[in-house]
Amino acid sequence: MDAVEKEIIGLFDAANWIKTDDNKDIYDACADHNYVWRLIVELNHYKRNNNKKDFFDDIDMFSYTNDMFSSFNRFLVIYESLCKCNVEIPFSPDDLCKFIIQISINNLNYTFPRNHRGNYIPSKLENVDSPFFTVNDISNIDTDISVDLTQKILDVFSVAFSDLTIEKMDEIIEYNGKYICIYPIYFVSKMYKILEKYYIDIVKNKDEYYKMRGRGFENLVCNMLGDFLSSEKIYSNYCYLTPKEKNELDFVLDSEKDIIIFEAKSSKYNEPKNFMDEESDIVFDLKKSFGRGFKTLDKAKDYFSNNVEVMLKKGDKSVKINTKGKNIHIILVSFNHMKSISGRITKIIDNSRIINIPICLNYCDLNAILVNARTLNRFVEYLSKKEYLCKYKKLSFEFDEIDAYGIMMSNKFDTLTERIEIMKNIDLVFMLNDATYRNKAVEEISSKFLWMLIEGYTDIIDRLNLN
Repeated sequence: MDAVEKEIIGLFDAANWIKTDDNKDIYDACADHNYVWRLIVELNHYKRNNNKKDFFDDIDMFSYTNDMFSSFNRFLVIYESLCKCNVEIPFSPDDLCKFIIQISINNLNYTFPRNHRGNYIPSKLENVDSPFFTVNDISNIDTDISVDLTQKILDVFSVAFSDLTIEKMDEIIEYNGKYICIYPIYFVSKMYKILEKYYIDIVKNKDEYYKMRGRGFENLVCNMLGDFLSSEKIYSNYCYLTPKEKNELDFVLDSEKDIIIFEAKSSKYNEPKNFMDEESDIVFDLKKSFGRGFKTLDKAKDYFSNNVEVMLKKGDKSVKINTKGKNIHIILVSFNHMKSISGRITKIIDNSRIINIPICLNYCDLNAILVNARTLNRFVEYLSKKEYLCKYKKLSFEFDEIDAYGIMMSNKFDTLTERIEIMKNIDLVFMLNDATYRNKAVEEISSKFLWMLIEGYTDIIDRLNLN
C-alpha cells in the first residue's frame, strides 16, 4: 500500500466516522454523516418488523444533504431519455441498484468492525484491511452481476485518480486498478449527471434527446404533485387562450383560495462557483436556461390576476377556472440544483422585463418541502412567506432551501421579518441556517429508495445472516 492509497483511505475513514491517530484532524473537521454503509445492517430490522412505518421510525443512516429517492428518479429520467434516442447502455437501473448495494457491502466489510469494536460482527461479513475493491471483489458479492457487467458500470461511473478534482471526490475513484467510493450517498445524487455526460456526445439528435428529457421531467413532477396533493384539482399541459395567443402551462393547481402554476424545466444551469460570482454572468445563464419559463409564468400570473375566470383547454377538453379573489402563485421547478440562486433571484433579474418573479426550486427540494408540508394549506403558507422575502429588491438570501423552509414555518420567521423591515433598503445578504426540517424530510424520502432496493433484493439479509 503506497502513500497515496493511505491518504485516500484516511479520507474514507474520516468520512465514515472511523477515528484513527492518522486521520484525527480530518475526522474532527468532517461534517458529513456518510452512513450509507449501515444500509445492510439496518435491513435486519426489516426481518423483524412487518410494518414499514415502524421499520423507518428509528433509522439514522443518511446524510441530510441529498435524498437517494429523488436522486435516483432524476437518474431514471436521463437513462430512459438516452434509451429512447437509441443509445445502448450495457446495464439496467436494476443492475445499478444491485451495484449500489454491492459497494455498500464492500464498505461495510471494512467499516463495520471498526465502528462496532467489542460488539458482534455478522457471520458473513468479512473484516478486510482496506475499503478499496476490485472488479472481482464486487462481482463475488453477488453472482447476478458478472465481472464484465461490473466493469461496464465502473467504466461509466469511475474517475481515474490522475483526473481527480475536488468536484469529483464523491464519485468512484480508480487507483492502480482498484476502486473506492468514499461518499456513496453523493455518488447516487450525481449518477444522472455522470451518465448524461458520458453518453451525450454519441446522441445523434440532441434536440430530440432534450425534448425527451423535458417530457420525462414533466412526468416526474406530475407524479410528485399527484402523490402529495392528490385531493386537489391539477391540470397538466392545458393552454389558456388570450385574444392574441395560446399559452401552454405545465401544471395548474386550482383550489378554493389559491391557484398555483408550475413550470418544469430540465435545462442545464451552470451553478455559480461561489456566492460572489458576477451577477451579469449569472443573469445570462439564468435567462439562457430558464428565460422561457420565466416569461411563461410572468404572463400567466398577469393574465390570471386580471381576469375573474380563465378558460383552460387541452385537445377536446376544456375547463373554466374561477380566479376571483384567489391568490396566484408561480413556481419554476428545476431538474438541476440552483444552490444560492433561489435566494437572490429577485435581485438578480430585477432589471429584466420580468415583472412577476417566480419561486425557483429544484426538484429534490420541492419534494422535501411537500413531504414536510403534507397539506396544501401549509404549502401555501410557505409560498406566501417565500413571496414576502422575494418582494425586497435590495436583499439577497444565502440559504439551504429546506433550512429556509424550516425557519419560515417556525416562530423564527417573526424575528426574521422584524430584521428585514429594519434593513430592507440596505444592499446586503441574509444568512439563514436551520437543518431541522431537512433532516426529517430527507430521512423520510430516502426510506422510499430503501424499499425499492429491499423489495427486489431481500435475500441479502439471509446471505449476510445479520442477528
